Amino acid sequence: MLQRVVWLIALLGMSTATCAATRPEVVIDPGGVPPAALAAINGAVDAITRLAEDQDGGEVERLRRRAHDATVSALETQGYFSPVVTLEVGQDYMGETWDIIIEPGARTDVRDVDLRFTGQIATPDFEDRVNQARAAWPLQAGDLFINSEWSSAKTTLLDEINTRDFYFARITHSQATIDAGAAQADLAVEIDSGPRVRMGPLKVLGLRR
Repeated sequence: MLQRVVWLIALLGMSTATCAATRPEVVIDPGGVPPAALAAINGAVDAITRLAEDQDGGEVERLRRRAHDATVSALETQGYFSPVVTLEVGQDYMGETWDIIIEPGARTDVRDVDLRFTGQIATPDFEDRVNQARAAWPLQAGDLFINSEWSSAKTTLLDEINTRDFYFARITHSQATIDAGAAQADLAVEIDSGPRVRMGPLKVLGLRR
């Protein structure tokens, strides 16, 4: 009887070991992408593989798809909008392996920039101010389109407007249109400055020292 119990426990242990997933070993063939793009891919895939340790076999299949999609998304943030990503599943003595093979395709350039200004700043009195803002815009035609730089450019443009005179300025429209086939991006931003705000005399109210 004791022997049968021991065998049952052993079989249960083997079943558990079979069902439980271990973290896969990942090898990435980056296809020549620059270090920043590879770092983005590594970070995205690593976040997925950490989840595999606590999942069963069916869930791991879903995680493989997520790792593939995360790789594609990471490439898009770096300007690659037509990549071919292949995830090959294998086995070694440590468990499952994922070979992620990347053909990045062409990197996207900025083709056109459309900056529009509405509100009081659009009047002739502030023409020079608008021209300065346009000249300071960092993403020009021919530059690489990288998502973080696109976000930073919009923040910088808004700061240029609302740090002086137009404290209620806001972005009312923002769009990046990607032509993946041509590897080109058309950018559009519209800022409503609102009214000009004049600061009156400064008065300090409080207890006397």
